[in-house]
Amino acid sequence: LLCITPLLQVSDKERQHHFDTLFHEIATVVAEKCVDSTGRPLTISLIERAMHDAHYAVVPTRTAKQQSLDVMRLLEQQSGVGIVRAQMRVCVRAERGDAAEVRALLAGLEGLKLERELTADAVFEAVCLIPPGAFRQLSHPPKSAARMAVEVLDARVTSTASSAAEPTANSASALPSERNTPAAIEPRELFSAASARAPGSGSAYGSASEAPKQFVCKSCPGAEFPTAQEHREHFKSEWHKFNLKLKTKGQPAVSQEELKEQMHDMAAGAGEDDFFK
Repeated sequence: LLCITPLLQVSDKERQHHFDTLFHEIATVVAEKCVDSTGRPLTISLIERAMHDAHYAVVPTRTAKQQSLDVMRLLEQQSGVGIVRAQMRVCVRAERGDAAEVRALLAGLEGLKLERELTADAVFEAVCLIPPGAFRQLSHPPKSAARMAVEVLDARVTSTASSAAEPTANSASALPSERNTPAAIEPRELFSAASARAPGSGSAYGSASEAPKQFVCKSCPGAEFPTAQEHREHFKSEWHKFNLKLKTKGQPAVSQEELKEQMHDMAAGAGEDDFFK
């Protein structure tokens, strides 16, 4: 019997590459939506390590966004991980006559924190922090409620200051201002500092000559980035995607300059879109 619907055969390397890519996309979504227990941002590598420790199995038939919700609930239940959903900063505007009704609506939202409130002329304005689950309740109020406009100021609120790290004028053990703890320290930097303090590490913590650690890509030779944001944007570039295709074929990766040369050489016979097919 002949099969009416043809079946797509996928090699082991292509299947493993698909699982790794989906696993990384899930960790990226979780890192963008969550913070640690102190309100500081989390790195993608920390989320991936926590997913490995929790033995999370990727489902290839579901999208990364769908599975990220399952990962958030799983990691919130795990002891020691300490991640929570980041709050949103929104601004609510309404007419001054409806201020009392809007205040009552805001007071009924669970987990809401009012930052400031302003009543000027004929406009009432309130800036507050809400959990992501309460945004729909605020942006789609009942028809009988007062008319108001909701503006998202920040989709993920992180801590910008650490009161425990600020030295006081009367403290005898206060450190110099240049040695203060940064406002937001990524776990990657904490791990680097811990390894620097370990015996036999060969480096002293807080050394002025110590260079900050660069974010690198193991699939692309010479790819180094100073920030985590640029590192995440690199995974969406054509250079990274092209090297992943070469990796699945067992061929060596190319640098960015070599990729530009190949594109320039093949531009006469085929367009750039055909080159990446």
